[in-house]
Amino acid sequence: MLMTWCGDEEERRGTAMTGLLDRFKTKAGGSMILLALLLCIFRCASGVVLLFAAALLLWQKEPVRPWQKAGFVYLLAVVALIHLGRVSYPMMSQAFALYQSTPDLLIWIKAGNVHAPRLLVSYPGVLLSYVCSVPLDTGMSLFTALLFWFTYTNMGYAVEEVEGDLPGRSWLPVLLLFPMLVLTLIMNGRLVFAMCGYSLALVTVLRVKHMPDFRLSGLLPLAVAVLLCAVSTGTMLVCIVTSGLLLLSLCGKELSKKPLLLVCLAAALLLMLPYIGRMIAKLFAFFGPGLNGILGILQHGAGGVLLRLFASPAAWVLLAIGSGAILLGMTVVLWFLFSPRSRGSRYYALGAGIMISCACFPVGLSTGLMFIVPMMIFCCAVAGELFLRVPGRVTIP
Repeated sequence: MLMTWCGDEEERRGTAMTGLLDRFKTKAGGSMILLALLLCIFRCASGVVLLFAAALLLWQKEPVRPWQKAGFVYLLAVVALIHLGRVSYPMMSQAFALYQSTPDLLIWIKAGNVHAPRLLVSYPGVLLSYVCSVPLDTGMSLFTALLFWFTYTNMGYAVEEVEGDLPGRSWLPVLLLFPMLVLTLIMNGRLVFAMCGYSLALVTVLRVKHMPDFRLSGLLPLAVAVLLCAVSTGTMLVCIVTSGLLLLSLCGKELSKKPLLLVCLAAALLLMLPYIGRMIAKLFAFFGPGLNGILGILQHGAGGVLLRLFASPAAWVLLAIGSGAILLGMTVVLWFLFSPRSRGSRYYALGAGIMISCACFPVGLSTGLMFIVPMMIFCCAVAGELFLRVPGRVTIP
């Protein structure tokens, strides 16, 4: 009996080891073959970007879903458009000015330069251009293509979180590809950083909401999201406000049970406050102090259109009425954020993200355009409810 048991145990170990080796050989061999093909067909930098994306898909714990395969084809198309010269995403002007002055990133971080985060998030493109010996614009464009792919991937995961009980959800995020391709053709390089960060913040909050064990590690992607959104004062504030309000409204009970986690989040916010203060001070230094500064900030966004429309005294009365309506709308937004009934909706986080972003349109067009991310996720989820829903299930709570 002992020999039989030992033999069975050795056989099980051998089978497990063989399966592990087969899995390793399949993934490693597939990666090496893909690397060889990409380096033969494309230039080196393109091969590195595509191989990196393929490696992330191959090494994830879950099987590769159909929408992820379609996303890799989308990344391939964006890389092809870059090499054909149809699209280009140069480095942000402020980051490029710092890089031209001195490429040492640590110097600008230690100096506390307000544009250092822009250079920091752009540095992977710099490294790509340096390692692969391609022009800086090419390296930045390929890195931006990777950010487009990350944005699509984050939104795909968000759709899965929202529609977790929907059959056919493995194909549903494919609907995001067409609007993503349109954004690829019309969007500038700075906005894609912010949209990538905003999509990461939303999917992180949605995942934390469904986590059985609330941990700090689940919130770490929010730090990366805020860093990506730091390319603009407005986009960073939208990301922080949206993430903070959603965490308080969706995970308030869990946070109250873990005071150490709450202290860590408060400490992280306190560490960011000096940088936020410097960015706001620089904003008023650029547009001017007092009322002139506020008017200058409004002219920077959609508020400039409103100021041209409300030039006469009578129109200012209408503007006052409109301001009251905005305050009422903000009250409705706060009620929506903290109402127990609205928190039960599967689209609650997306609705909050849309409203907070749209409320910032008067002070910045790029800040207001952040609403595109939650709106795309919402439209994709609703399309799934309309065409893939199970009979008898409530479609829109």
